[in-house]
Amino acid sequence: MATPTKLVIAVCITLLLFASHPTPSRGQVTLSSSLALTADDVRLVIDYGNSTQRVFPDLSGSTVFDVLNETTNVTYTLHAFGRFIQSINGVTNNAGGNGYYWQYWVNDQLAPVAADYYVLSSGDDVLWKYCAPGQTGPGLPQGMPDWWIGLFVILGVGGVLAVATALVARKSR
Repeated sequence: MATPTKLVIAVCITLLLFASHPTPSRGQVTLSSSLALTADDVRLVIDYGNSTQRVFPDLSGSTVFDVLNETTNVTYTLHAFGRFIQSINGVTNNAGGNGYYWQYWVNDQLAPVAADYYVLSSGDDVLWKYCAPGQTGPGLPQGMPDWWIGLFVILGVGGVLAVATALVARKSR
């Protein structure tokens, strides 16, 4: 079991990792929505995976979540990594065990962060698609490499924290 000292050190390391990016840029995590500027002329497409699409041109917002929340009825859960979208306009993740989930792309690239952490730039195209995770093919942006990069970044940060915790535990013996 981790001692309070180990937990404090792990939290400090995590905060230092996030603080190393003081200025948000497109696709990066923001620690405060007040840091982000409003993007204009954003186009949002909601693809329900059944040949039904809704298109919303000329939107404004700071993050992908802002424009989604402005135009749809969205439900989500809060996690350490951001808002996880549960449903859009009543279409729920994995409805009836179909294996389909809401995923989003910005400018044909699968996004590496939660929608409330993706900072938009004016003129961005956002696509929310209800499909199988990692699905690519005709009509879908090719973004699987970005998904893998995001996974490796998450695993790398977890590995750094695990090593730091182990070193602290070793020194405290």
